[in-house]
Amino acid sequence: MKKILVILTIIGMMAAPVFAQGDIMEAAGTVDSINPIDPSRGDYDGGIVLKDTDSAVRSFDINTTTVISDQSTGRIDSGDIRDGDKVRVKYSVSDLGPVAITVLRLPAYDSSAPAAMADKKAKGN
Repeated sequence: MKKILVILTIIGMMAAPVFAQGDIMEAAGTVDSINPIDPSRGDYDGGIVLKDTDSAVRSFDINTTTVISDQSTGRIDSGDIRDGDKVRVKYSVSDLGPVAITVLRLPAYDSSAPAAMADKKAKGN
């Protein structure tokens, strides 16, 4: 019984850095490029490159644990993200660099939306 406890303790100590997450940070921008994952083809790791509003380029690793979703439709595949999409990425920094925890595709800006909201408020709806 003691041997099993010692073995489980050692395994837990070795696995702790894998599950530990540092501070969770957020970045938003336009997708410059994406390397989607496709587990059916054996692609378990990918990446996404963003340009923020200052045209600074940031890259993030994505993997099978990254939650990728669309603000209006819910969960989507990484292959559904296209260059030019607006996204918000929550990430943590590991020893290997920034790793995306969630990628949220934002809706495209509709220039008629503010006017429609103003009309709706004016009508009292």
